[in-house]
Amino acid sequence: PAAVSPTRAWLAALIAAQLSAVPFENVSLHSGTPISLSLPDLTDKIIHRGRGGFCFEVNYLFSELLKLMGYTVLLVPARVYAGDGFRGEPTHIVILVGGVADQPDHV
Repeated sequence: PAAVSPTRAWLAALIAAQLSAVPFENVSLHSGTPISLSLPDLTDKIIHRGRGGFCFEVNYLFSELLKLMGYTVLLVPARVYAGDGFRGEPTHIVILVGGVADQPDHV
């Protein structure tokens, strides 16, 4: 069980902390470095080595933290808007968060 209630305030604080501490970066995509989305590999890369990651890496790891904190999460593929419309295939992933104790009817 979570040590704190999964409230909207905690969620906002977690999001702010994640955004200020974990940079978006896609160096591995361009350098040919193998990419792993396993939780141990992401923890090593982002937490232990202090790297950032691209949306799939960062959002997956953050979603696992949210689950540990008592939130419910759903990872959803998304398409990127490029000024003149949405790109064809989903190339992004977003997190839908539920289980917010003080706002049970909102995702």
